[in-house]
Amino acid sequence: MLAAGLGGNITGTRADVIICDDVEVAGNCDTPGKRAELRERLAETEFILTPGGTILYVGTPHCAESLYVPPGTEGAYLAGYRRLVVPLLDAAGGSAWPERFPVPAVEQLRDRVGPLHFTRQMLLRAVSAGAARFDPAQIIRYAEEIDYREALGRPVLSLLGRRMVSGGGFWDPAYGRPGRGDGSVLAACFADAEGNHYLHRLAYLTHDPDSPEDPATQQCRQVARLAGELMLPVLRVETNGIGRFLPSLLRRELARAGAACAVVEQHSHRPKQERILAALDPVLAGRRLHAHSQVFRTPFAAELAEWKPDTPGTRDDALDALSGCLLAEPVRLPGLPPAPRPPGWRGMAAQ
Repeated sequence: MLAAGLGGNITGTRADVIICDDVEVAGNCDTPGKRAELRERLAETEFILTPGGTILYVGTPHCAESLYVPPGTEGAYLAGYRRLVVPLLDAAGGSAWPERFPVPAVEQLRDRVGPLHFTRQMLLRAVSAGAARFDPAQIIRYAEEIDYREALGRPVLSLLGRRMVSGGGFWDPAYGRPGRGDGSVLAACFADAEGNHYLHRLAYLTHDPDSPEDPATQQCRQVARLAGELMLPVLRVETNGIGRFLPSLLRRELARAGAACAVVEQHSHRPKQERILAALDPVLAGRRLHAHSQVFRTPFAAELAEWKPDTPGTRDDALDALSGCLLAEPVRLPGLPPAPRPPGWRGMAAQ
């Protein structure tokens, strides 16, 4: 028996049975070049299989052009294979494995990962990313402001009567010249312990070309002012492109503004389309995204409604900034009170 990674050297070996287990993952099929390389690597299995041998593929689709599209589909990679498909839910909505995935757990899973990834990996359908559509009506709107108090010497930040447990800002910088090029957008979000997210501010930053101050300083000053007003504990700055030199300028302006806010340099490696889908698809499907009424006075709602993953040139500056905030947050599951415990073996109720 030999186990080898997809990039391992198997040339010269021979096999009677080859099991290709989860050879397609999100990181190796998100571009045409990666998909072509994946198929080229898998073609090597045909040369090491002995006559009369068997190749078994086990996996789930991660893109529309998946290895696992039905054999009758045009261009199907596994065209000559017999196919067995066992989706997690049957046509009636029942679980195929109720002991491991009861229906309530399935619904929670769908809320956490979003309908696109759930359909691909749990229902085994090779859905196109273009099928994802964001509806602004799924966002819960509010008009209240944050409330800062100190209780028993501890600071407490609340919103809508709920205590916030984390928060921060994400700045996707650009030159910010009015009406030209990409927008320079700052998103400020908070989160509670129940996994709800609150997009409290969305600022499209610009600069005055006639000002004696350089454009970068002007924008850093605006970001520092908002960070101080919202008491943000951290600001993440995307350092791809022009953002590389901004963190040091931002730290200087934060110090001048007296804002106690950390600056974290964020270099994005994943494609923008993938980041936006991963961040927004789950929270919108689960109705866990709230947004301040100020946010709806910006182009954000139009960007959300018009965004199409497969269409180049679509405006997505605000969506990119918001996705940076959401992806920086840990996944939180709603807490439950501890179950009552019977008397312990020591003859008393366990503490």
